[in-house]
Amino acid sequence: MIGTALIPPLFFLTFYYHMINISTKLLILSKYFCIRIGHMETLLDCDIVETVKKYVPRNATLHLLSEFFAAFSDATRAKIICALSISEMCVGDLASILNINQTTCSHQLRLLKAADIVNQRRDGKIIYYSVKNRKIEDVLMAGVEFLNL
Repeated sequence: MIGTALIPPLFFLTFYYHMINISTKLLILSKYFCIRIGHMETLLDCDIVETVKKYVPRNATLHLLSEFFAAFSDATRAKIICALSISEMCVGDLASILNINQTTCSHQLRLLKAADIVNQRRDGKIIYYSVKNRKIEDVLMAGVEFLNL
């Protein structure tokens, strides 16, 4: 038994077996646990809890995933990704086509490169940027489809 000193006073966790009567008049024994916080009580199925715990990614994975999607959270970066999905371009061309400041474009490209979304290739004094992986286009299209745009 867990000592109550380790548990906040309004939080109680109890395990019990619950009998479910189904239409065939059979009784099924299922393990549930009950969480009570104050006056609210929640009944959870242990099998579901274990399945969710098994398949929800680790925090490190979730952190990387949130950083990846953060790259799409800025309209300028989204425009740059769209443009680079069509063709490889240098900063000057991107800035001109997208009607943004070249410094802003360079800054956003640096963030996209750090997020591992774009590649850069040097040709003399000019650096060309491109989408690193064509799956990036799939992510954009999934967003467009989700929003019914």
